Amino acid sequence: MQHVSAYEWHGRIFLQPNFKTKSGFWVASEPVSSFDPGNLIELGRGILSALAVSKEGVPDPSIWADLCAPLLKSAGAKSSSAFFGSARNVSIESRGDGVTFSPSRNLGSREGYRPILGKDRTSPANVSELGAVPLSAFQDSE
Repeated sequence: MQHVSAYEWHGRIFLQPNFKTKSGFWVASEPVSSFDPGNLIELGRGILSALAVSKEGVPDPSIWADLCAPLLKSAGAKSSSAFFGSARNVSIESRGDGVTFSPSRNLGSREGYRPILGKDRTSPANVSELGAVPLSAFQDSE
């Protein structure tokens, strides 16, 4: 399985690939990419690229602090609370042929995000369709 965290903040969409560690935790990784939500083809390409970077079986980080620093830097956020306090989140997963988009409820910068059950969307893994799906999933995010 491949996993990417997508965030909508201040009119931009940020994609951050995730790695699954040997002990089973998903951790934020790099590179973080930023997209104009109006350019659906580029967003679709970005989703496929970010999914291609995601992998499983990596060693646990030696330092757990600041795993989100690349995301915050890319977004130009002054702090994690400024970003995570208002950013909407969609989890993107690839398993086989399809890509699933799961909107989340933002519980604030301390509590993080929780999936909103029953709102998942699935798309074929092709550029022409992938770009539009996260936009509708962000509409269901809270």
